[in-house]
Amino acid sequence: PREGTKDDFWRMVWKEDVETIVMLVDKDGTEQHSKDAQYWPEVNRNQKYGAITVLLMETTAFRSYKLREMNVIKGNERVHTIRQYEIPCWKYGGVPSEPADLISVIKQIKSDQKGGKHLLVHCR
Repeated sequence: PREGTKDDFWRMVWKEDVETIVMLVDKDGTEQHSKDAQYWPEVNRNQKYGAITVLLMETTAFRSYKLREMNVIKGNERVHTIRQYEIPCWKYGGVPSEPADLISVIKQIKSDQKGGKHLLVHCR
């Protein structure tokens, strides 16, 4: 998401009952990356995006990806827990040169899915 669309992004995540976000990142940091905004807070910090409050609970770095666990809250409604996978092997306008890491992350995501919830994939 861009700076001006972060509220819309979180509203969509809430409305569509997204459980998992997969963010494909160009590890070489192309110019495209600089146009995108960070749409999550720092660890143990709350950030409001319109009517949605996001709390980043934890960030864990693995060999081929980062995992962020967030709690998302809208007003007095239930807490919605989301996992965001940051996968830094995606070349802008291309595909990974080594698919093994991507395949292992996909297997992890599939095992973490609770079933019936939505998955959102985007590039950064």
